[in-house]
Amino acid sequence: MQRYDQLDSLRGVACLMVLLNHFLLVLPQFVIPVHSLEGYWLVKLIRYTPLRVIWAGHEAVMLFFILSGFVLALPFLAKQNTIYIPFAVKRVFRIYIPYLTAIFVAIALSATYPGEISGLSSWLNEFNWNTAFSWSLLADHLLLITNFDTGAYDQVIWSLVHEMRISLLFPLIMTAVIRFHWRWVTLLGLFVSALVLVHWTWYSVTLHYTFMFAVGALLAKHREALIRRYKETSYIVKAGFMIAAILLFGFFKLPSWVLPFGNPSLIKFATDWGNTVGAAMLILAALSGGRFTSVLLFKPVHFIGKISYSIYLYHVILLLVSINLLYGILPIWLILIIAFAGTIGVSALSYYWIELPSMAWGKAAARRAQRLLARGTAAPLTKDA
Repeated sequence: MQRYDQLDSLRGVACLMVLLNHFLLVLPQFVIPVHSLEGYWLVKLIRYTPLRVIWAGHEAVMLFFILSGFVLALPFLAKQNTIYIPFAVKRVFRIYIPYLTAIFVAIALSATYPGEISGLSSWLNEFNWNTAFSWSLLADHLLLITNFDTGAYDQVIWSLVHEMRISLLFPLIMTAVIRFHWRWVTLLGLFVSALVLVHWTWYSVTLHYTFMFAVGALLAKHREALIRRYKETSYIVKAGFMIAAILLFGFFKLPSWVLPFGNPSLIKFATDWGNTVGAAMLILAALSGGRFTSVLLFKPVHFIGKISYSIYLYHVILLLVSINLLYGILPIWLILIIAFAGTIGVSALSYYWIELPSMAWGKAAARRAQRLLARGTAAPLTKDA
């Protein structure tokens, strides 16, 4: 099965977008843009120019979901007799062990909480470890797939709740992707996704994000034809394609009047559909070679991609502990640089010491589960053609 290293790099770039988004949210002017606040020029520069793409933290998470759908679909499409239990075992090991390690690190470091910090944003104070520890909250974090206060220790894990839920149901998505035409899969995905606009719950939100996984799976299924068609286009068309992809990914937003029903505050979920199209276009461009692919395969960029999961897990933790220990002693810009450097260092250690071993354990456990199932009557989810 082919591995696409450039997609690891693309995930890394998206992860840096999330990191920059959270680092900027520490500053009050990025939470409540007020003309009189010092540094408002920086807010305007990032929010209202092409630099807006580095602020696209939520959009980057949509890209994560599509990439997950793409990568998870490949074994199913390769006719590898994918059996549910070994598949689920590998997925749990891949997500859960690094996640759990980061949560325990965050709980330990939460002792640095100094109380509310004046002069910084309400966003920072909301997620700055001000939730009292409880065993029930810890149990919720251990289960991961329930509804709980995901901002108590590591604000980013809300997406992992949806990632784990959808991963465990992913074989059902692949059944539809393999058997039905892409138009029917897309329409069904949009219908399921739109349920969040009518009745918002954390479980309907999971159904909403399931659409992004399905888009990734469809992209994987039709990748050869799409790549061939992309390569056949002219340079001007490719340039226009990239501009459209960036605009849809980083700048698209539906006006509130588009939703004549439901809660207008849910417009952000409908906006995700446009962002999803842009993210899928970026993935296609990354798969198709050319300068964009070359940049993504540049070794430092690819290294960020390899450690991107740990960057995602640890950047808020390092941000909070750096501010809690150093604010009032060092200027905030220097604290943010220290937090960034610490994030890269800790993430590299986590990748080599935790992520790689957990993936190896997952593969070994999956092989053992498959051998045990082979003695019974386990039926494969996909059959050899």
